[in-house]
Amino acid sequence: RFRGGDLDHAFTLIDRSLAINPNDATAWSARGWISAWMGDTETAMAEFEKAMRLSPLEPQWGGHFKHGM
Repeated sequence: RFRGGDLDHAFTLIDRSLAINPNDATAWSARGWISAWMGDTETAMAEFEKAMRLSPLEPQWGGHFKHGM
């Protein structure tokens, strides 16, 4: 859904995921990417920062989360 252009639906799916597990760093990172693609960089930064706080030892931390920022 992310790369197919249906970003509104992607937000819906991510928000459902976060309702189940609000501490999922991967979901927060995905939400950050979607926010960035939609041009909401301020929100994207906050979502990537939250992902990093939730998973400070994530192997992809230096790549995926920071790359989004």
